[in-house]
Amino acid sequence: MVLAFLTATSAAWANPNGVAVIIGNQKYADKDIPDVDFAHRDSEAMLRFVRDVLGYREENILILKDASQAQMESAFGRKGNHRGRAFQYVRPGQSDLMVFYSGHGVPGRTDGRSYLLPTDAALTTSDINGYPLNVLYENLAKAGAKSVTVFLDACFSGGSHNGPLIKGASGIQVLPEEKSESAQDNQGSEITVVTAAGQDQLASWDEEAKHGLFTEYLLRALYGQADGGRWGDGNGKVTLGEVRNFLNDEMRYRARRAYNREQTPTVVGHPEKVLAAAEGKAFPERPAIEQPLSPAVPVKSIELTPMETERVALENANVRALPSVASAKIGMVKKGAIVAVPGKVVDQPWLAIEKDGEIWGYVYEALLGDPGQLAEAQKKQETAQKLDRRLSELEDKVANQPKEPEGYRPPPPPPPREERIAVRRFPGSDRDRYRPSAPRDRRERIAFARQRLTTLLGQMGRLLQNQSYLKRVKAPIICPDGSRCIIDAISSLSYNEVQPRPNKCSLKIKASFEHDRKIERNGKRKGVNVKNRKGDLKFWGPQTRDSKTMAIKSHQGRKLYEVTHYLYGKARFTSREDRNQFASMAEEVSRLCRGPGVIKDRRSRR
Repeated sequence: MVLAFLTATSAAWANPNGVAVIIGNQKYADKDIPDVDFAHRDSEAMLRFVRDVLGYREENILILKDASQAQMESAFGRKGNHRGRAFQYVRPGQSDLMVFYSGHGVPGRTDGRSYLLPTDAALTTSDINGYPLNVLYENLAKAGAKSVTVFLDACFSGGSHNGPLIKGASGIQVLPEEKSESAQDNQGSEITVVTAAGQDQLASWDEEAKHGLFTEYLLRALYGQADGGRWGDGNGKVTLGEVRNFLNDEMRYRARRAYNREQTPTVVGHPEKVLAAAEGKAFPERPAIEQPLSPAVPVKSIELTPMETERVALENANVRALPSVASAKIGMVKKGAIVAVPGKVVDQPWLAIEKDGEIWGYVYEALLGDPGQLAEAQKKQETAQKLDRRLSELEDKVANQPKEPEGYRPPPPPPPREERIAVRRFPGSDRDRYRPSAPRDRRERIAFARQRLTTLLGQMGRLLQNQSYLKRVKAPIICPDGSRCIIDAISSLSYNEVQPRPNKCSLKIKASFEHDRKIERNGKRKGVNVKNRKGDLKFWGPQTRDSKTMAIKSHQGRKLYEVTHYLYGKARFTSREDRNQFASMAEEVSRLCRGPGVIKDRRSRR
């Protein structure tokens, strides 16, 4: 999600020459691109700030929701032609230009650049139909505005808060180059840049405020919070330096506390630049942004099967105004919270929940369970954390060991017969007793082989856990009253437990796999549903490689979703590259296990 904000005047002054371009890209045509749930709310909140606080005239504000590539090029121009609508609106040397973009950003697949993602872009060709960020900087600098400030509430790491965009992508720099025309132009335009997340970081959301996390805390700063406390000097002016201090403190802490991940803003520009100011002695009060209910499901059609019970949230669960993922989010039930459930929506996987004796909203059924299920989920989480700690300890231990000798190869297979290497006479014995005494270099090879085996199995376990995914698609069915309804069809794979067992040359796993091959007319599901199946992946010999493509179809036969699993023996992968990497490591594990002295108990082959 990207945010660009450009201004140079005090918030208390009317700015009739100010120009703003505000874009909120929330829904994308490509089914592989997840929605940016709060992009429209972000753009509406910034529109109010620009119009009501900075005093920009409405005819100078261009607002676009779900902008296409053509609309973005019309607004900003394209490479080699900067004369877009932003350029047309600017009075040279007089206008402060503000651009706000809330949506996805992606890294280029081949050119190392970063792109804003229009809603009609295809993910596989984002470096062709995306809007290049360097072109945005260059064209804004050529607009002749008095000042330009850019805020990026986005990540260009290939991921997003709602799921991955480009698997395996690396983060890239999203700031203007120091000597680029976009940073310093002969027309005198000055660009200030603030990014929401560092390289390889995600830009998070604030689920409670229903805004992008950066947008929410930027607005808090601009409405005066950054000028007080430990962040500012309390002089009634919000400067760029005070905004930087506020974001570094408050936004970073919120990202760590809510999502246990780092989100570090980057600020480039003069720290004394004034972005907002108090009117008189007080900053203006920030208005609330109301989010209307989605009309996806008519309220009158909701019928409940009475339950009158209590459930516990198995994880953080969104509360919807209506029993549909397209409906507005009106709240959240925290993991472990107990809620009253008066009933279940008829023929749909949604539970109604109560608040203050009245129905508050609807939560997806799988997210609420009995206390025993919560205890089981917590146990799984603790097991996964223990596995991560164990693997980290093993990796640290191996990292501190001497490096592999140059030209190292796994030990050869054992000789056909055991040679007598040394003869030792024991006192009081009337005969010689022979005991093999391995040379020191052989013991070192065996110790190294065991360490290598432990490391490989740990890496293979991590690779398996990275294959987990959950995909929900909407499937049409016919309700009992003859009306058309929508339910969620699911395809998911989860390795709940992966335990390396070097002494047995195997990985002990517990996996779940669910895939709805077809959703019948009445909502009945046909497919596979395997829960916590235990198994032991042994690597004494080669395994079969295969692939299997599975689809989810509606009762009319229409394909709703398709996924390919790549198999290596009993292990499933969602990426051919990951499968091949796993197989390569498994072959090396097999050679190590067959080496003399590496596995003491050969009965583990059974």
